[in-house]
Amino acid sequence: MKSIEILAPSGDVSSMFAALEAGADAVYFGVSDYNARKRAKNIELSDLPGIVSECALRGAKPYLTLNILVSSGEISPLLDVVDTALTAGIKAFIVQDYGILYILNKFYPEAEIHISTQATTHLEGQIDFLSKSSVSRINLARELSISDICEFTAFAHKKGIETEVFVHGSYCLSYSGQCYLSSYLEGQSGNRGLCAQLCRRLYRKSDKKGYFLNLKDNSALVHAGKLEECGVDSLKIEGRIKGKEYVYSTVKTWKNITGGRKNTLSEKDHQKNLSSVFNRGFTSGYMENNITSKMFSANPSDSSFILLSEILSYSADRRILETNTPVEPDSSDSLFPLNIMIKRVERLPGVSRFICSGKIIKEEGYCKYHFEIAGKLNGKILKGDSVYIKELPLIASDTEKTLDNPCFRKIPLDLVISCREGEFFTLTLNHGERSVTVYSDEKLVKGKKRTATEEEVCKQISRFGTSALQPVNIIFSSFDENLFIPSSVINRVRRKAVSEFFETIYEGRKEKVLESFKTVSGEGSNGEKCRQKSGSYESTFSDLKTAVIVDNPDLASFIEKRSSCEIFYEFKDNTSFPGNMFIPVFPAVMDRRYAEECIDFIKNGDFNKVLINNTAMIDAASGSGKEWIAGRSLNITNFAAVEFFSQFKGFKGAEISPEAGKAEAVQLMEKTSSNIYFPLYSRAKLMTTRQCLLGYRCGKQVSDENCWSRCCGTEKITDVKGKKLLVEKRKDSFTELYDSRYHYPFDAVSDLKKSGITFVLDLRIFPDILSVNNKSIEKEIEEKRALFDVLSNFIKNPDQKSREIDNLIKITSIGNYRNGLL
Repeated sequence: MKSIEILAPSGDVSSMFAALEAGADAVYFGVSDYNARKRAKNIELSDLPGIVSECALRGAKPYLTLNILVSSGEISPLLDVVDTALTAGIKAFIVQDYGILYILNKFYPEAEIHISTQATTHLEGQIDFLSKSSVSRINLARELSISDICEFTAFAHKKGIETEVFVHGSYCLSYSGQCYLSSYLEGQSGNRGLCAQLCRRLYRKSDKKGYFLNLKDNSALVHAGKLEECGVDSLKIEGRIKGKEYVYSTVKTWKNITGGRKNTLSEKDHQKNLSSVFNRGFTSGYMENNITSKMFSANPSDSSFILLSEILSYSADRRILETNTPVEPDSSDSLFPLNIMIKRVERLPGVSRFICSGKIIKEEGYCKYHFEIAGKLNGKILKGDSVYIKELPLIASDTEKTLDNPCFRKIPLDLVISCREGEFFTLTLNHGERSVTVYSDEKLVKGKKRTATEEEVCKQISRFGTSALQPVNIIFSSFDENLFIPSSVINRVRRKAVSEFFETIYEGRKEKVLESFKTVSGEGSNGEKCRQKSGSYESTFSDLKTAVIVDNPDLASFIEKRSSCEIFYEFKDNTSFPGNMFIPVFPAVMDRRYAEECIDFIKNGDFNKVLINNTAMIDAASGSGKEWIAGRSLNITNFAAVEFFSQFKGFKGAEISPEAGKAEAVQLMEKTSSNIYFPLYSRAKLMTTRQCLLGYRCGKQVSDENCWSRCCGTEKITDVKGKKLLVEKRKDSFTELYDSRYHYPFDAVSDLKKSGITFVLDLRIFPDILSVNNKSIEKEIEEKRALFDVLSNFIKNPDQKSREIDNLIKITSIGNYRNGLL
């Protein structure tokens, strides 16, 4: 059994060193704006050579996160990051965006591509699809059970792909990559690294308040042995916005229990170490396939604080705090000064409010202490408030001193040089057992006027600058006198040696990549000229086009008779699909049995085109000779992502991500000749989750495999700002959360009227629409018919907006249309 990798988070340099000190096998970190933790301090580009050398000296691997969606306009600066990282010696990149995947695969074959959990990989078909794009590792979806993980790992290994599993840290309520809650409600996109963590907020449901969306943290410590047994390659710890104490304690604990190490600590001690740093309580419900309400926490606050006592009184003037029991922590070597936190228990069970933190300086009498407040006081300290202390995290004092003053070391080298007439200039880099030899492009010749000396060659070859390497000894195995050795030759050989030492590149490829895309945008993948040149549209389209999504046969039949537009029909099962004149739509997230049914339907169905939101379906469409469209849940926001999908047989267009706006739409239409679909009117889906948000009203108290096909229901919840959200559980679906407002960026019609874009109208009939508004299905169909008529007419004549639209569409949101990707 090979040693399993412990992959640690690094939000800044100090947490990077904490991870390495604790024995991490690999570290992942972000730079600039191109990673999914913009709120972390992150690493500077100038730090990359130091990180590469420090990791190499410690036997660890550095992984750079580029795991966000990017716009077409961001590709150029993103390439600067890729070039800088690769020339510094970074090899592995963690990505979500299919455009970034396309660029790395096509132009940087040296790069290792790791697929982020944001790609929502929960089916074998997705692994199979990604194996065709030189992916070396996939971070599996967090909702998978141990048996699923073992099965998927075996399948991935057959495809030459490693698996990575999330084992400790904050859980997302939604399937990662499919959450738009923060984006729609706060304008802070989780797919852009700006999640506002709205699932941690207080909500109202019926007449109750609670943290109904707040999951406990994942802690799979008890399953470490099983994960090793089934061959998982990497265990990922979450926490790039957490501090060095958290990183050190979690990494050290996981290193202590993996790799067959002998332990003197008990499981209780290990859990205590993990509990001493930030957490919201722990669960491993997904891995155990035990998805219940116990995975939720009634309090989103840090649970690493331990209750010590209760306050009897507090004198602000004298700074005297009186408690009902002595303040005596078990693990403190010297009692004072002592860091404490004061909280107040709210009326809501299990919920407390932070009042302040501070230090107890000294004891003034029995249960009386001199207390100094630190930072802001959030209300008066009152009788009955609780005193908490934080357990000391697992970090040694000498290690803590090192982390306070981290310093990157360079890799020491011995250089061996050969300069002989009629032979190539040769440079060998030696470090331990690692040896790399490179040669000049041309052979050395005698100099006619100017010749090189050993001293000059030494001086020039030593200029490793900011790279991760440091020459210590320079040895000439041979040196012929009177040779002409230009400095350009020495510099090129040195850069080539550095790149081969790290197995990366020695000069950037940005210009080459951009030039390639200019060719692509000049003539698209279908051989058609692009729609825009020199800033003005050259469209062959007389008007904009319309497509609709429906789930009712009567409504579909009405639209078919009334219009020639494309009609997408939501697939539920083989028997209910109304006919081959419609285009079936398949969801982004599904259970395995349903996915197999969908694939079988695609292969054998009597229709010509499909709309796909999960990459597991693409091979079925391509292999059966059907055309297919990449759906909105694949989160396409740039032209490189369109190029990625256009490589696969049958591709006929892409629907823009719901997070994209006007700028992204315009850039896509400018840069590609593929058909582009824009969601003009649709339900604003905020997330898809495995959890039951209906309160287990069915009575069984567990979300199992039967919930997918059988359970139905709706619920309304409201956040503290009064924003209404709708829980929707439909047949053949996981639980979904929707904004009560429809997504309707009407300005897009006039903004893009000459672009040739296709506007998509989602006219599906959801159960909550009927129940909340007390409508009959006949009445709803009637309104959908009227809505189709006025909207399709508006798309044809964008300058003639009808009042009927305002009467039919009352509560709407434009989402990110004006701001675009945030």
